[in-house]
Amino acid sequence: MSFLESRTSSTLRLAGILPASLSYTDVQPHHLLVLYAVASTLSSTKVVRRLSDAALNAVSRFTDYLIPLVYAGLVPDFLVRFGIRLRLRDHLALLASEGAESDHATKMAIVQELKNTKTIAINTDEANEQHYEVPAAFYDMCLGPRKKYSSGLWADKNTTFEESEVAMLELYCERAGVKDGMKIVDLGCGWGSLTLHLAERYPNCKITSISNSHSQREYILSTASARGYNVDNINVVTCNVSDDKGALDVVKDNDLVMTIEMFEHMKNYSKLLEKVHKFLKPDGGKLFVHIFT
Repeated sequence: MSFLESRTSSTLRLAGILPASLSYTDVQPHHLLVLYAVASTLSSTKVVRRLSDAALNAVSRFTDYLIPLVYAGLVPDFLVRFGIRLRLRDHLALLASEGAESDHATKMAIVQELKNTKTIAINTDEANEQHYEVPAAFYDMCLGPRKKYSSGLWADKNTTFEESEVAMLELYCERAGVKDGMKIVDLGCGWGSLTLHLAERYPNCKITSISNSHSQREYILSTASARGYNVDNINVVTCNVSDDKGALDVVKDNDLVMTIEMFEHMKNYSKLLEKVHKFLKPDGGKLFVHIFT
């Protein structure tokens, strides 16, 4: 047996293809034909795929029991991501199997549920406590320098965090048709990335920022003052938009309402849009919405 034949035999044995009792020279053409036929049969009958799907489905169902461990931080990130992919795959497969009519019925049921919700949003106190009523210094460690609490615009792989924030803020203003001197509402202003950007680029705009967080209000006003912006043009209203107790009655006659990644957290859109309508000029204002799906 030549050196090449010996190495080939060893490689095939390591791969589990060639039994230890045989060498490379013992393999005959009809052996390869049989191997090809078996592989083709398995592929055509989808046996391998079915076995794989069964295993993945079992793992997917098991992920329900892992949720408490995930919340406790005991499951590695790569397993969490794998579990998310499995659940998404299963749900997409379920939607596809039910057909267009069932899919439409499901969507309309969601729409009706939203309409039947008594308040504009739910669990607002819990969300506020978890995400917003925290020191601004915490977000210095996980957000960009403008504390944009929403997606940036990443032009390429070399885009920096701050560049992505500024690029997206500029795009908002361009698409919303912002002009200096407008009266603008920043609904769900967060840490004021849009409010402060407007104050910087459009110094004559009158801006009303609405947030359910006292710490966010303090941060916006102190930052605007530190940067030398006209604080008199910025009014930050702290209230729950679902039950503002009259705090938003003075917000009216605005040219534009801008809301960034807030609408997706709402429930009753009819009531929300009624409130937004009152913010705008009677003879016509605009609502600009950035929503993620």
